[in-house]
Amino acid sequence: MVRMITHLFFSFGVVAIALAPLHSWWLILPAAIVVFFTNFVIDLFGHEGGSRPRRTPLTHSIVYAPAWGIAVGVVFGFIMYIMTRGQMPIAMFSVLILCGVISSLSHLFSDSLTEGGIYVSTEHNENTRWRLASYKYDNSMLNLGLIALGLGLLYLAYLIRR
Repeated sequence: MVRMITHLFFSFGVVAIALAPLHSWWLILPAAIVVFFTNFVIDLFGHEGGSRPRRTPLTHSIVYAPAWGIAVGVVFGFIMYIMTRGQMPIAMFSVLILCGVISSLSHLFSDSLTEGGIYVSTEHNENTRWRLASYKYDNSMLNLGLIALGLGLLYLAYLIRR
């Protein structure tokens, strides 16, 4: 479990670079809201245990994390649709869902760099832990590196949109 602030910066950078080819600055705020709530929901429902919380397959698996991102995108899409009194372009739903999926997958990527890893389903439908590296979740270099990467991607997205 990488720190939440790290998840937010890294996920927003990845989402920003994915949306950069659309050249739409008005997507930034809705995308940021979806990124925030997707990461919040994944960590809220995805940890169990008392003093040493651990991840659960409910939100930290390749299968379920994107589903949570889709759910957040759809819910926020409906809220925006109601707030705009039906004037929101229907394509915005797709963009918000895409933001949720990308955000959830970037969350999993950053968590896969820690000791706790993420869950991957095997051929026998069992969830096994998998990780790319074994850093502690509060490793300063890992957290700062992911934040810097997120900010770098955000800057790159800015350059693409200019």
